[in-house]
Amino acid sequence: MAGLLCVYKKTLERNAPLFDRVFLHRAISIDEIIDNSYENISIHSTIRDMIKIVNESNKTVFAVHDDESLFVGILELNDIKKLILQKDIPEASSVSALVKHPSEVFYFKDSVTRLMKKFDDTNSWHLPVLNAENKFVGFISKSKLFAHYRKSFSENSDLYQDF
Repeated sequence: MAGLLCVYKKTLERNAPLFDRVFLHRAISIDEIIDNSYENISIHSTIRDMIKIVNESNKTVFAVHDDESLFVGILELNDIKKLILQKDIPEASSVSALVKHPSEVFYFKDSVTRLMKKFDDTNSWHLPVLNAENKFVGFISKSKLFAHYRKSFSENSDLYQDF
């Protein structure tokens, strides 16, 4: 996917000024690409609670919040699947030991250009989106961002024209 980002960046550079930052801001609305259907789990949840959530979800990443609903970190399915397969999971075990800090977060007020750079710099597939109060809003996936960008790009140019 990093190569795909480079193709889009090069296309932007070649086709400036039409596809400059103004195009990005007009073509891609953060509201349209945020997925807010992700679970937001308490830091005090037990591993049993987490297993139940994972079993009922089709997501691979989950946001974790503290007592004031502030974003603490993420839980990724790959990090907890070994626990899911264990027979004897202590009931009181907390998910707090499994929480990790994402490689980057995206603040709702940030620009689309900054979002693209964060994906490029981190090679992450999902970035958590936080509001100004550091509360979890949702995740943005790299796939959805570039699918939306490609759609906007093709609607505003002859995407299949030879360069």
